[in-house]
Amino acid sequence: MTTFWLTTHLSYACRHTGVCCSSRWPIPIERARAARVRQAISSGLAAPTSEAWLEPRPGLPTEMAGVLALQESGACVFHRPGAGADHRPTGACSIHEARPASCEHFPLVCVIDPRGVHVTLSHYCPTAVDLLFSEHAEVQIAEGPPVLEDGRVPEG
Repeated sequence: MTTFWLTTHLSYACRHTGVCCSSRWPIPIERARAARVRQAISSGLAAPTSEAWLEPRPGLPTEMAGVLALQESGACVFHRPGAGADHRPTGACSIHEARPASCEHFPLVCVIDPRGVHVTLSHYCPTAVDLLFSEHAEVQIAEGPPVLEDGRVPEG
């Protein structure tokens, strides 16, 4: 499937600022991914900041196990803050390989239609915002790489 991007977004690469992980958002997690998280916790590969890492939510679609719990700070229970070389906040996810689909896709916003996948970035993400100011060429729509590294079609 052909993927179209704004030229200013083609160079996007997550800088791990942690803003998306610490914004007090309810993060739904799919049942299959929640099972992988449980396995990672039991094997010692992941450690939530609280034993109650999964909260049930009535009304979620049946494929969802619930939402990830939040730390008192508002960050996801699996987010580990740190500081980058420039002393800006950065972070790491202790369940990165099993993270929910919404985390995997953020900040990508996709519309899928018969012409292909049309991608833009949420400007809630500081990295995406920086791209608006660092690119000085005319913004155009261009064919670009697949949204997900392994070629899966994103949700949209």
